[in-house]
Amino acid sequence: MKKIFKFFGSKNFKFSTVALLMMLCAVIITVFINMIGERTNHTWDMTENKMYSIGEQTKTIAERLDKEVEIIFLADGEKIRGGTEIASWVWHFLQNYDKFPKVSVKFIDPDTNPEIVAELKLTDTIDINKYDIIVKSGEKFKKFSANSLFTETFTGLSFSGEQEVTSAILYVTSEITPTVYFLEGHKQRDLNSEYRLLRALLEINNFDVKRLDLNHVAEVPEDAKILFCASPKVDLSIDERDKLEKYLENGGNIIFLFDPVASNSRFTNFEHILEKYDLSLYYDKVKEGNEMRHLVDMPYHILPILSGTRLFSDPAFANFQVLMPESRSINLLRNDPEGVVVTPLLTASGSAEREPFGNVETEEDLQGGPIDVAVLSEYNGENESKVLVIGNAYFITDDALERYARYYQNNLLFITQCIATVYENTSDVYIMPKTSFLDTITVNSSNAQKITGIIIFGLPLLVIVSGIAIWLRRRRL
Repeated sequence: MKKIFKFFGSKNFKFSTVALLMMLCAVIITVFINMIGERTNHTWDMTENKMYSIGEQTKTIAERLDKEVEIIFLADGEKIRGGTEIASWVWHFLQNYDKFPKVSVKFIDPDTNPEIVAELKLTDTIDINKYDIIVKSGEKFKKFSANSLFTETFTGLSFSGEQEVTSAILYVTSEITPTVYFLEGHKQRDLNSEYRLLRALLEINNFDVKRLDLNHVAEVPEDAKILFCASPKVDLSIDERDKLEKYLENGGNIIFLFDPVASNSRFTNFEHILEKYDLSLYYDKVKEGNEMRHLVDMPYHILPILSGTRLFSDPAFANFQVLMPESRSINLLRNDPEGVVVTPLLTASGSAEREPFGNVETEEDLQGGPIDVAVLSEYNGENESKVLVIGNAYFITDDALERYARYYQNNLLFITQCIATVYENTSDVYIMPKTSFLDTITVNSSNAQKITGIIIFGLPLLVIVSGIAIWLRRRRL
């Protein structure tokens, strides 16, 4: 009997009892959670960029609406709610919009309600099919397929629901659609093959995007709110220069993206335009000397300092980094013409230097001063106009997303803020595209050596020391 009492009073029994009770509690809690889960239908968006949720930008747009908006999904709502994972996500995603007073979400099964679908067919040229989503306000509407919201990228499945739906809301509730033209004819980067994501960003935010060859028009179209000139390899003709100058004199806006070009001649006519805005081009390539301001062992892939505090005062730009692979610098002439205000936006560190690239006539061209790689110049005369010059056109290409996914969202956010400033819509809300990407950690070569040393020598030494300490302690007991 004493042995039995001794067993129940032993440490082993106590520890075993505690372990058993903890195991039973874990089982009971698990069963309880599963029972609750079976009776409820909650989902959580665990993606890095909250792809299946709506952001603050969309909430602001939906709260500002002064028109009634209908979102109609041509599908059986109950079936897709309990259907496949993808179908269920679409159902739950659309519920986010139904919470706003001016927005209503409806699910209509076209198989059982063909007469309602016939009423929705507003034109004879647009077909309406099952699993289409229609966003409608008054007589304006926009239609897209639910399947088009999912795309396979190099990092996995991407969902563009917020971009498509919110873009459609902007479209059907807007009185006008501003136009952005991409200039052609000077061996620029191609809009449709290199800037598909930038184009999508503009279209999402209710811009119409078109191409423009100045040789085929008498003047810049009147509906042009912004002109983009992305990485020209040859200069403008005098006739093209005159057309652009007239456009600016009438209150136009131009965004110039100049890559470094190994050319034997200057962009004389481009610089003729820039000179009126107190700017010119350096024919160089920026090399960053500060290890913290470029990618590891890649001094030409710079991480410039965001210096335009007036434009980037939002908390979203705190600790903000833009990646500019192989950039040229912009020369601030400092002639201070009347009515012109020049604001540097991105500046390399004090350790950076300019290396000649292309036509550099004198060594003095590359001496002194901060190295600016993005500059905004504003003319505040009778017809206000803006010129934005960035010494890099590659950083917002589709290829840049694939190569530098970690920085691409920042790059797009930077150009979005620039577009908003140029278009004078800084108070408006812009929807950013959400992409799934694999995050990375960047370390320089010296830190890499330290980490390697810790892993190879430090951790084994820590294990040995811990083992000796435990052995000595047990020996004393």
